[in-house]
Amino acid sequence: LLGEDGEFQGYLGAAYDVTARKAADSALAYRDRVLAAITRSAVELVGAQSVDQAMPGALELIGKALDADRLLLVEAVGAGERTEPRLLHSWQSAGAPSRVDRELLASPAINSSGVRRWMERLRKGELVVASMAAANGPISAMLRTARAKSILFVPIMLEGRWWGSLSVDDCRQPRAWV
Repeated sequence: LLGEDGEFQGYLGAAYDVTARKAADSALAYRDRVLAAITRSAVELVGAQSVDQAMPGALELIGKALDADRLLLVEAVGAGERTEPRLLHSWQSAGAPSRVDRELLASPAINSSGVRRWMERLRKGELVVASMAAANGPISAMLRTARAKSILFVPIMLEGRWWGSLSVDDCRQPRAWV
């Protein structure tokens, strides 16, 4: 701004906080990326000669879209207290610190009361979220062995019954999955 004498007096401007808008744009882009990966994965699975052949690629597409370190497709074998997890397929990023295998799923932590409570929630079709920061006892030991900072378990229902779950791991940082 200039005064009556033509001398500089100061600036006039407006500022807008666009933080919320940028966060919303980022969330929408993430959602779109994940939905596109799920769609491409579904097309691959349906068009494949066998699910076993297509599953690794499908998990990779979804894992990368989620910016996850590891995905595990786990079948729930048995019923009730005798339900045991069986690893069918897995994917992990190049930067994942360790591989989760069938041996980890057979560890004593799987039979802990905390994991049994997870299984009950999954059986009801509920998501389960765990983080290293909030875990204790056998669950903390399991997360430490997997070197996961946070895990999301998504139940897979088949004809109204719990069939198994998709485990999504972040080994780099705690994460608010839902």
